[in-house]
Amino acid sequence: MQSINTKTFKPSEAICRNSSIGKALYQKIQNKRTHYSSIFKSADLLKDADLLTSGEELSLQDIKGLYFKLQTLEKSFKSKEKAPDGHPTEASLQYMMCGASAGLAWCKKILKAEGILKLYTKDITDEEINSAENAWFTQVSITKAVDEELMQGTYIVLEPDVIDLHGDTYSEEEVRKACHNFNSNAVKCNLFHMVETNGFSIAESYVTPVDMILGDQFVKKGTWLAVLQYNDTELWDLAKSGEICGVSIGALATVENLE
Repeated sequence: MQSINTKTFKPSEAICRNSSIGKALYQKIQNKRTHYSSIFKSADLLKDADLLTSGEELSLQDIKGLYFKLQTLEKSFKSKEKAPDGHPTEASLQYMMCGASAGLAWCKKILKAEGILKLYTKDITDEEINSAENAWFTQVSITKAVDEELMQGTYIVLEPDVIDLHGDTYSEEEVRKACHNFNSNAVKCNLFHMVETNGFSIAESYVTPVDMILGDQFVKKGTWLAVLQYNDTELWDLAKSGEICGVSIGALATVENLE
């Protein structure tokens, strides 16, 4: 008689985030491509992504299958490589759907601890398992999505826990406080921090309640977004051409030095 190992294991938040990004981007662009050079069937990997993002724990059998796929996909993953259409390559999307580097480290640690991966000797750190993938398509500094008919553009104002151009970061709580304070006390529009204008107005200003996809970019939970309503066709043309490519809070902050 053979005993069956019924242990289950919960993926880290970074694994779930990586998988969520990969799945969302795949679903966003799959209908735009006429051909995929897939290593695995993407339908199968979407099932893996559904499992990883469901909050459920995985069995050892699930983890062994995930490890095999990640080990194969890692060889083809290049974080800055783009497909001809400008989007992530199929290999990158598949690797992200399976949890990327955090998922691979997690699988290795569990399989080694269970005596299944005996040849792998390097110790896996918690940092590896809890690190979200820093691929080019997960980084959002300025994101713009335009609605041609309404003459509206949607922009990221502040993103939590991301280093800005000045080397500073903001917690999710501080981003929320800044957004709500702006909405209550300071809804004014100016061009390039120099002159107030009626050329555009703030149609919406809010904090994202969940992870989401804006255009072709991933936007994390807790990000401050603003929808600008352009009232001047000349400014609207500058926004569409990319000369106006983002928004700035134009504010001073209390700075805390962190070790």
